[in-house]
This record gives sequence, structure tokens and C-alpha cells, in this order.
Amino acid sequence: MLLGDLRHLLTIQTDEGSARNSVGERVESWQAWGQAWASIEPLTGREIEDALQIAPRVTTRVTLRYQAGIHAGMRLVREDGGILHVEAVLNEGMANDVLVLLAREAP
Repeated sequence: MLLGDLRHLLTIQTDEGSARNSVGERVESWQAWGQAWASIEPLTGREIEDALQIAPRVTTRVTLRYQAGIHAGMRLVREDGGILHVEAVLNEGMANDVLVLLAREAP
């Protein structure tokens, strides 16, 4: 992984649960956990088949420097407001150097 590949600043958020608003609608609550520079790539062809064996609905691979505590169930907010839900976290080579997050785009 080259430093220049990490072009996207992401806000990492944790799920704080949900509550009901004043009209009774269910509203999710997310709390900022941290930020990271990352590479974001859509999966194609064989990569999608491989990723779907690990986590269903995966569409995107996010690569970033290792940070302890990142786990499936978190979400990533891009600078443009797009949201990715983390489905699986892979510690590349178990070296605590690079994390590969398998994620899906939020509707």
C-alpha cells in the first residue's frame, strides 16, 4: 500500500442504537469513532464472488492503515456524504499494518 493510494478521508462511526423521534419513527444514532485516510475500490468480477463468501452484500473494498478496534457493524462516511457499512474486517497478513474492510453502499 502506497501513501498516495490513501486519497479518501473517512469518518468512522459506531452504532449507538436507535430511538423514536417525536412522530414515532425509528431513528438510528451514530457516534464518530475516528477518522482515517483510505483507498476505496468497487469490487468487480471474481473479487465479488470471493467477497460474497465472507460477507453477503459486499460491493466495496476499503484499505487503510491498521487501527485497533475497527469491526463489522461500524460505518464509514465519505467526504461527499456517501455511507459504507462495514461487513467484514481483514487484518492483512495478521501483521497489524493494513486493514481491508469489505463494505456495502448504504441505500
